[in-house]
Amino acid sequence: MTERFKVAANHIQSVNEDDYFRIDPYLLVLDAFSRISYQSIYVIDCYKMNFLYVSENKFFLCGHTPERVKSMGFDFYLSCVPQGELQLLYEINRAGFAFCHTMPVSERTHYTLSYEIHLLHGKEKILVHHEISPLALSKEGNIWLAVCLVSLSSFSEAGHLEVRKRGSPDVWKYYPESRKWRKTQDVQLTERERSVLALSARGYTIKDISERLCITEVTVKFHRNKLFEKLDVNNITEAFLMAVNYRKL
Repeated sequence: MTERFKVAANHIQSVNEDDYFRIDPYLLVLDAFSRISYQSIYVIDCYKMNFLYVSENKFFLCGHTPERVKSMGFDFYLSCVPQGELQLLYEINRAGFAFCHTMPVSERTHYTLSYEIHLLHGKEKILVHHEISPLALSKEGNIWLAVCLVSLSSFSEAGHLEVRKRGSPDVWKYYPESRKWRKTQDVQLTERERSVLALSARGYTIKDISERLCITEVTVKFHRNKLFEKLDVNNITEAFLMAVNYRKL
């Protein structure tokens, strides 16, 4: 079943041991970052079809140790993603590689793909936000290594495949039914909206925010409603998760 994660367009002929030796410093940086972040980090090796690194953050591990997840490799997905969402995951994998290969080789490491998927923690399903960004390319210009970041999702269902480019306001959204991408503009928050969101996340009431920012409570409510509308969420918790996951704060 893990063969379904292989994409012919991303075929890598060979990677030698010297190449693996050269990326060790990158893994040390990721390991250091994982110790100061609640997010889970792991690195996919598209040549060996396994995980080169898995952080100790328990959020992603689904009850396993990092060593166990590394040894499972792509079988981890088959074990920890609900059966009903595996087809979605295969399609996300296919569409993501296909998108990447429409871009110039020199720009392929500038893109980040994100989507929502459930992970099984015993009998419990947790919806996570999953981000993947190329870390190293093969000699052919294909994706050899990719770094993955896993955090809590602000959505209510799986899917929502999107691609963003570093330094660009453009967002490409994928529609599985038609297998097509549509380019749109990323959501931009005003300084006031970010202030209201940050204070709300710290537990400040509407009255507290009004006094701190020297604006009326009606104005605070207006900014909160605009936040919900822009981010397409229903409450301040979802708004904060969305803003953190998509780096709006």
